[in-house]
Amino acid sequence: MVNRATLAFVSSIIGAAYQMISLYVAILIDRNTSPFYFTVGYYTLFLTGFIVIWSASHILEDWKGRITWPSIILVLGIANLASVIMSDYAQTSTIQGSTTSPSITVITAIISGPLLIVIGGILGFSAVRQYSREHGRAVLGHA
Repeated sequence: MVNRATLAFVSSIIGAAYQMISLYVAILIDRNTSPFYFTVGYYTLFLTGFIVIWSASHILEDWKGRITWPSIILVLGIANLASVIMSDYAQTSTIQGSTTSPSITVITAIISGPLLIVIGGILGFSAVRQYSREHGRAVLGHA
């Protein structure tokens, strides 16, 4: 059986690393749009990428099935995904009166990182379940 903690680690690390460069990949895809068009803060994606890498590194350590690290990964992935979706909505909203909207390939390029992080968080929870089946317990928190 595949070690799900390793899959969670790989998915989270690839998602976080890609998320850090996703705005620049989007600019390479659509050269007509400046990076400032996307209101997703690059520093936010960069900082949360480092937090995801830090959390994912704990999954491969002697983590004893703690649910903390997959929770952090999943929450950051969902938060980044929501901020990307909201920033795209703000750019294409009729309230703002935007005449151009980013192409679907640009949106896909930006959303791929947070989606991989969410998948890593879900695989992390699956690893907690695998650990609890193998060892008969999982640590949900410290008292």
